[in-house]
Amino acid sequence: MGYYSNVTGEIRISPPIAESLIDMSTDPSDNHGRGWWDVRLKISEENTLAADGGTALRRVVTAIVADREDTSKFYYLKESLALLAPQIHATGAVCVGELVRWGEENGDVERFRIMGDRVETDMARLTWSDGTEVKH
Repeated sequence: MGYYSNVTGEIRISPPIAESLIDMSTDPSDNHGRGWWDVRLKISEENTLAADGGTALRRVVTAIVADREDTSKFYYLKESLALLAPQIHATGAVCVGELVRWGEENGDVERFRIMGDRVETDMARLTWSDGTEVKH
């Protein structure tokens, strides 16, 4: 993957889970001093019935998206997702969708999906119209 890349898409969480169930205190860069994540949680607020009969504001996580919308160094995208996957899976929620990272060179495209408690990635293949693979 190129030095700089872009990330698009989102991984939706169904049903949404309480924000308090997700711990983002671990450094996904394996303590290399970066200290920030390559993804962020998409938060929605909903009113719920409180025990006293009133209403309470509940914050829920509805999706995972890229932390930055501009071209950047997404070195720890997979590690960031790998820390979230088992936490989400433990709640019984399901992840649907994907994040796609593309770099500066042709064919530099990678897809990330959460399947159960793990992250799956695969690289795009470029092929000619006759089915032969592009060599680069």
